Order: sequence, then structure tokens, then C-alpha cells
Amino acid sequence: MSGPPSLVGRVAREEWRALARNRVAVVAGLILAVLLAGSALLGVEQRNAIEATRERHQASSDRQFDAQPDRHPHRMVHYGQFVFRPLSTLAFFDRGVDSFTGQTVFLEGHRQNSANFSEARQSSLLLRFGELTPAFVLQTLAPLLVIFLAYGAVASERERGTLRLLAAQGLGAGDMVAGKLLAYGGAAGLILAPAALALLIAALLGWAPPGPAVLLLVIYGLYLAIWAVMAVLVSALARRSRDALILLVSIWMVLVVLIPRTLSEAAARLPA
Repeated sequence: MSGPPSLVGRVAREEWRALARNRVAVVAGLILAVLLAGSALLGVEQRNAIEATRERHQASSDRQFDAQPDRHPHRMVHYGQFVFRPLSTLAFFDRGVDSFTGQTVFLEGHRQNSANFSEARQSSLLLRFGELTPAFVLQTLAPLLVIFLAYGAVASERERGTLRLLAAQGLGAGDMVAGKLLAYGGAAGLILAPAALALLIAALLGWAPPGPAVLLLVIYGLYLAIWAVMAVLVSALARRSRDALILLVSIWMVLVVLIPRTLSEAAARLPA
């Protein structure tokens, strides 16, 4: 059973102090924060540029359609018209599948055309790995930071021989794990803070609807919390911190890199 909350909180505070003294952890956290802030600013600039281009092309397409000579409506329908799908209000944070599906559709009578001119078909293979957006940083890079912060949470205590000393002082295994979970759950929340600030500013400026922005934050918070829990539990079960690190990085490779790419390639081969 878990001990008093003060004991769990003391473990969490000591872990926080250790993280604050770890220069590598601090520098890595700052780099990730800069990436989140920079990718958010870049996303806003890209979204504005894409929207300006879309509006310009849409106006040109409308002028060409309106400039047709007087003729039968059926012939006008067969003439067709290009339409350009607008971006989502949260596209600065996560482009979704827009880069792969395309945003240009040619409308014509008796035919249903799919979107064309996707960026993925016209760009390098780097786009297929992921664009530098806040969503990419949180989905791909943030779990790695959580892993490198927490892989030795319990295993390193075991290697140093301090677990027995702590147990002799009345600290149970449940209290230890609960304190570590609290500490690294807080670290995950701190990692999410720059993204939360970016979404808050976007909502205040009217760039993003508040409801979806809050929902997005909750989902990413749960996502990083799951990684923190996984890292601490693997560290508690592993005999050595090195074993915990290898296992956690392997899990990250499978869940974050291999499975999404494999499923997308398999889905592309299925008949439409």
C-alpha cells in the first residue's frame, strides 16, 4: 500500500532536484522548448502563406469560370472549375493529412475527382517522415526526451544500492514508484507547456477555436503521461538502467516510427 502523501511528495521533490541539477536534461528540455516555439511560429507563417496562395488561385479560377461566353449551362458544367480547399484553423499546429491528400479539386459534370497536387508527391522523402510542426515534436521527439529523463528512475537506485537504504528508512516500493510517477508526470507537463502557451495565444488571437485547442492539449497531455508511466514502470522492472533504456527506445521505435509508416504503406496498397 502507498504511504502518506507527504512521503510520495518528498520523493517527487528529490527527483525534481536531481533533474534540475542534470545539465543534459535541462539543455535537452530547452532545445525541445525552442523547437516547439520555433515550429509553432513557422507553422503560422506557412499557414498564412498557403492561405494567401489559395485565395489568389481561387480568385483566378473564379474569374476564368465567370469569363466564359454565354452558352448552355450543361456545357458550362463540363467546362469545370478548380476549387482549393481551405486549411484547418489548427493547421499551424498539425497539418494532418493535407500534405499527402492535396488541396486542389477539379469540379466537372458527371465526374467526381479526388484532390490533387499533394506536397508529398512534389517534395523530398523527408516530408514523408514528418514536417517540423508542434504536433511532430510532441508525437515523435517529446517521448524520447521523457524516456531519456526517466529510464533510470528506479533502476539507477537499484544499481547504486540505495533502494535497500530507503526501504530501511521506511520508504516502501509503492511510495518510491508513486513519487517517481509524480515527478516525471510533472516533467511531461513541463514539456507540454510551450505547446500549451502557443495554443493559448492562438485561441486569444482568434487563430484557433478554444474547444478543439483544449481537447488537443488534453490528448497530448495524456499521450506524454502514458510515456512517463511506461518509462517509470520499465525502469522499476529492469535490473539495470541500460536495459531499461534499450527496451524503451525499442518500444519508441516500434510505436512511433515503424507501425505508423507500415500501416500507411499497407493502406496505400488496398483497393480504393
